[in-house]
Amino acid sequence: MDREDQIDNPSSPLNSTGSDQENQGHPGGGGNRLPDVLVVEDNRLNSELVRIFLKDICQMDFARNGESAVEMARTKKYQTIIMDINLGPGMNGLEATEIIRTFEDYKTIPIIAVTGYAVESEKEQILKSGCSHFVSKPIEKNSFTSLIKSLTSKG
Repeated sequence: MDREDQIDNPSSPLNSTGSDQENQGHPGGGGNRLPDVLVVEDNRLNSELVRIFLKDICQMDFARNGESAVEMARTKKYQTIIMDINLGPGMNGLEATEIIRTFEDYKTIPIIAVTGYAVESEKEQILKSGCSHFVSKPIEKNSFTSLIKSLTSKG
């Protein structure tokens, strides 16, 4: 099994940044568990970039498509979801968001749309479809990490 397959496998150690090694030295650590975040992204390089940006902020599980995202949200409670909108063949990010929003635990949690779409009318449609926040690609590290920190520190 190569790294790409392991990222798709929810039980894979590569699927989460929750390893002991990566959580060591986390400010305020002392055994405190980092918030769980689901990252839905079909592009491996973008997934890796998000993992690098957020590795000290949250524990991440990765879904490569909308169907996997829906199933993962059905079986685990995430504090925040980062949702790519254009996920290639199959269910897109908006369809996945609409389904996830029907789950009792996901009526109000932040779902951040991450997309290359930048036209204002498309942004409005994305927000109307259930996403609570919008981030354009390419992702700017400081504003993105600040947003994730602010969303995961609530509650």
